[in-house]
Amino acid sequence: MALQREVFGGTGYEDDRSPATILRAMLSRSRGVHQAYEVVRAGRRGEKLYEVDEKGARVFHLGASRGN
Repeated sequence: MALQREVFGGTGYEDDRSPATILRAMLSRSRGVHQAYEVVRAGRRGEKLYEVDEKGARVFHLGASRGN
């Protein structure tokens, strides 16, 4: 997902957004809703979490491992 980080001072690695702010931004997009569903689904089943696209299909990046 391409959510913008909000950094206030520091070295540039800190993200000062609250969990509520992140969820609000995530759930404002179709892809974010699908990703939130995948987080809950995978967590409840004890499965590995995958990134999903705007239709809810798993996203595999070139060079990334596809193993469980």
